[in-house]
Amino acid sequence: MIRLFSVLLLSWLLGPGALPTPRREFVMPEGSGSLTGFSRNGRLVGVSGGTAQVAVFQTGTGLLLRTYRGHQQPVVAFAFSPRLDTVVSVDASGQAHAWNPETLTTLARWQAPAGVTRVLFSPDGQQALLASRSRRWLWNLRYPATEPVELEFSGLVVGDITALSFSTDGTRLATGFDTGTVLVQDLKTRTHQQVALFRTPVQGLSFGRDSLLAVAGTPEFRSWHPGTSAAPHTQPLEQPAVAIAFDEDAQLVLLGSPTGLTSVWSPPEKQLIFTCQGKGRTSFVQFQPEGSLILAAFTEDRAKTWKLQ
Repeated sequence: MIRLFSVLLLSWLLGPGALPTPRREFVMPEGSGSLTGFSRNGRLVGVSGGTAQVAVFQTGTGLLLRTYRGHQQPVVAFAFSPRLDTVVSVDASGQAHAWNPETLTTLARWQAPAGVTRVLFSPDGQQALLASRSRRWLWNLRYPATEPVELEFSGLVVGDITALSFSTDGTRLATGFDTGTVLVQDLKTRTHQQVALFRTPVQGLSFGRDSLLAVAGTPEFRSWHPGTSAAPHTQPLEQPAVAIAFDEDAQLVLLGSPTGLTSVWSPPEKQLIFTCQGKGRTSFVQFQPEGSLILAAFTEDRAKTWKLQ
């Protein structure tokens, strides 16, 4: 509740129509910078996109600390483990690398049999999920030399994979498709539940404690409670949303738009309480672990942070 009160206070102080300036901008030595993410404690920011490198910055100062250069092809996806000092990055050739962001030591490599477009860690940080347009693999980072295992779909594949999210306890995985359908799979029992949430491709998913949020480039987000018979709830927005993320306490929702507008939504208040602006389409949004910043990446701008309190 402290974070929510602080954001409400800041939005009141700024007044209507006032947009805050970024706290830091992360300048890539080369490349677009459209891929980004916080480290497990929020003290580092990784940035890549359009280059074979992943740059590691200090969050507080924006200083470039080091650059991982293990790839030969442009990096298409990467993610920090939320519990380990490990990054998994994948390049355009399907080569996946697990590496340490402090020492830049490559821990393991794996060649995917299909082009990987997304990387996501389980909440315990022990496993990385890698996904192509139609297949998914789980990589156990406790034993990085072990080859990833394909995670089969328990139901019919209903389109190309466009979004992924683990439940907060790591027992379920939500997969969004370009048909607008979302499938939630129990990773222990392999049972599944699916629902057609949209008529347009799902572009972002985020699990909270008991609900799953989804966006699909329309001016709304939808909330679904998998495992229940309750119908999904639609929350209208003023702007289309293409990226979404819960904070750690599931009290606030971070939204990104096709025009670079990045906003914080308060479910209790049922309104936007903080808004900032980048250039181009918002490609990624994240709340800082153990901190008060938000991070966003854009197709035509540098990755940036803003302070919420």
